[in-house]
Amino acid sequence: MPATPLGASLEALQQSHGWQPHTVRSAISGLRKAGLEVLRETGTDGTTYRPTGVQGA
Repeated sequence: MPATPLGASLEALQQSHGWQPHTVRSAISGLRKAGLEVLRETGTDGTTYRPTGVQGA
């Protein structure tokens, strides 16, 4: 996942990795299960995923 303070859209992650949408969402789910907190924000431009840190830290 790109290390930007603003996060990345599903489409941006798809393009950067060459993955299908379900694969990107699965990878994000895996990061969450590994203990990384990933914020999902929905705005006028669509949904953005942003890593915020380790859960419970």
